[in-house]
Amino acid sequence: MNDQEKSEHIQSYLVSQNTDVFIYSGLISYIPASDFVDLICQKAKPRNKCLFFLTTPGGDPHAAFRMIRALRSKYKWVRLGIYGPCKSAGTLVALGAHEIVISNTGELGPLDVQVAKPDEVLSSNSGLDIFQALAVTSSNAFDLFEKCMIQLMEDTSGAISTRTAAEIAQHFVVGLFSPITAQIDPDRLGEVQRAIKIAQAYADKLSSENLKPKAVEKLVEQYPSHGFVIDFDEAKSLFKNVTKFTDEEIKLAKIFQTKLRHYSNRVSFLDVDDFLKTLGGTNGQQGSNSGGKPNIPKGIGKSRRNSQGTELPGKTRPRRVARKAR
Repeated sequence: MNDQEKSEHIQSYLVSQNTDVFIYSGLISYIPASDFVDLICQKAKPRNKCLFFLTTPGGDPHAAFRMIRALRSKYKWVRLGIYGPCKSAGTLVALGAHEIVISNTGELGPLDVQVAKPDEVLSSNSGLDIFQALAVTSSNAFDLFEKCMIQLMEDTSGAISTRTAAEIAQHFVVGLFSPITAQIDPDRLGEVQRAIKIAQAYADKLSSENLKPKAVEKLVEQYPSHGFVIDFDEAKSLFKNVTKFTDEEIKLAKIFQTKLRHYSNRVSFLDVDDFLKTLGGTNGQQGSNSGGKPNIPKGIGKSRRNSQGTELPGKTRPRRVARKAR
């Protein structure tokens, strides 16, 4: 698809759907999210609806909350387009949308938070990991305690009391699991728990008429990992308005495939109207003529005068002076 065809398709979609289109690809963090909010707030003559393509691994719940709030304050109907991964804080954005549009390659994720790993600059992990580790450790410790106590009583044919067997099993299990539980930092545990509560509080505030009952609780508690795939079918169990991409929207998404299918470490976002201008699209503002050549304002290369006859600034052609015949 060449630039002319891209321009024509984008213009056709914007006009026929009476919608603005925005794209955000990358980690949701304070500075790029703030710049994106500024882009939304400064949008002149917004249409009634907007389609927001979001591709992200997650990020800051505060920043995600501000992004969807800005969109909802600007538009009567916000559609979230998911063409690739849209995880964690991206799912928080989805809670505030009026409609979710998911392609066959799109996926949401559980509502967890990404926390930085200790002594690491760029690495992070899911806030659910520590609670999953606690749950597994607790379950295994109890199972081992019960198995040891019963085995002791059976092997001794009741020669030792239940209390004595329990004490022996307790010392064994504590000695085995103490090195594991000693690695759990209470401050870290509190930090993660607080971050998850913040995300849940924002989710409760953003909960729209599009959410089904108990959807927030399910997103926070029932999925086992950050990477768990919530595709179109699973999303229908959480949201009321879930649709698939139309042929026109698939064609639109393919124009921006490099940004929408996968995210990169470099955050990028744009207003498609601005992108259209770079292609020479008219969109009622600027454009090209039918021959594909840029429109040149009248008067360029000629002397220009206003209604009073005063010469206006601009390029002028040098006057030719007739030479006298010798």
